[in-house]
Amino acid sequence: MVADTLPVQIDLLKEGLATGNVGQRPFEMGYKAMYFLKDIKDGKAAPQDPTYTGLDVCTPKTAATCIGSGS
Repeated sequence: MVADTLPVQIDLLKEGLATGNVGQRPFEMGYKAMYFLKDIKDGKAAPQDPTYTGLDVCTPKTAATCIGSGS
């Protein structure tokens, strides 16, 4: 089991050298953060804490399609 889903790690998963990968979504984190900061600047309430941005859970069977799907 590996704690990330970088391309090299997904390649190793496809080769059968791991049983699964779980990765965060840093782009989604940054994307949402910019909107949250603007909302706070505009006087809106702070976002819920924690804010879930999803995880990518990959297995050898789903390695080709798991990134960004949350599966």
